[in-house]
Amino acid sequence: MLDIGTEGGEVLTQILHGNDCQAVAIEEWHVNAPVAAATLRGRAAVVRAAWHQLPFCSEVFDVLLSRHTAIAPDEIARVLSQPGRFITQQVGPDNWPELSEFFRDRTVYADHYREYPDRLEALGFSISRYEKYERRGRYTNPAHIAYLLTACVWEVPGFSVATHFAALTALARHMENHDGLVLTYTNYLIDASR
Repeated sequence: MLDIGTEGGEVLTQILHGNDCQAVAIEEWHVNAPVAAATLRGRAAVVRAAWHQLPFCSEVFDVLLSRHTAIAPDEIARVLSQPGRFITQQVGPDNWPELSEFFRDRTVYADHYREYPDRLEALGFSISRYEKYERRGRYTNPAHIAYLLTACVWEVPGFSVATHFAALTALARHMENHDGLVLTYTNYLIDASR
C-alpha cells in the first residue's frame, strides 16, 4: 500500500491498525515528513517525495491512497499493480468560496473534480464511487481565519497578518455584522480500480 501525501501519518496509522500489510507513505512538505516518520515508525516507511513524480518502480503497489494531496493520474496508473485499487478524498477546487470576497489573491485551482475521473477512466480505471459532499462551519473570530490561512499556506500565497491587514479588517467587520462567517468545505471521493 502507498499513501500519497500522508501529512503527519495519523490517518494511515488508523488504516493500518489491525491490518497486516506492507505500507509506504510519501510526504513532500518538509514540516510534515519528520512527523510522519515518527508517527509511522515500525508500521510504514516514509519517503520524502513529490506526488507528481513517484519514486517507485511500475506496478509495485496493490492499493494507493491519497487524502487531500493532488494526484498525477498517469503516475497512479504507472505504480498501481493490475489488478489494483485507488482511493482518494480530494478537497474540491471550489472549497471555501466565501473567502474570495475578502482575499482576492486566493489561489485559483483547476477543475480537478472533472479532470481526475476523466483521466483515470481514459487510463483504463473503472470508477465504482464518485461522490461530492459539502459541509459548513461557522467562524466568529477573524483570528481563527488568520490561523487557518497561516496553516494552509497554499490558499493565499504570502499570507500574513501584516500583508493582509486590510482584508482581515474587512472580514472582522463582516463577522461583527453577520454573526460570523460560514465557510463551505467541499470534498469528493473517487474509488477506482483496474
